[in-house]
Amino acid sequence: LSILLVTYNHEKYIRQALDALFKQVIDGPVQLVIADDGSSDGTLNIIREFEGSDPRFTFKYLMNDGNLGITKNYQRGFSECSGEY
Repeated sequence: LSILLVTYNHEKYIRQALDALFKQVIDGPVQLVIADDGSSDGTLNIIREFEGSDPRFTFKYLMNDGNLGITKNYQRGFSECSGEY
């Protein structure tokens, strides 16, 4: 299973989204692809707090210094997902 998380300055909401994700009943490994579109707030710091907290999840970060825009950010994120689902 691959889950794509696209972010851009989501510091206010990202913890709630990740808490909900990590509470899901999922059997087996989960690849979490984080496509950050150049956040300038604490979004990535919050995401990193979750890394290693649940052995089901592996994190793959796609960083960007500038802002690609939502469409290109999704496209690059989808291309990095390797799960069957």
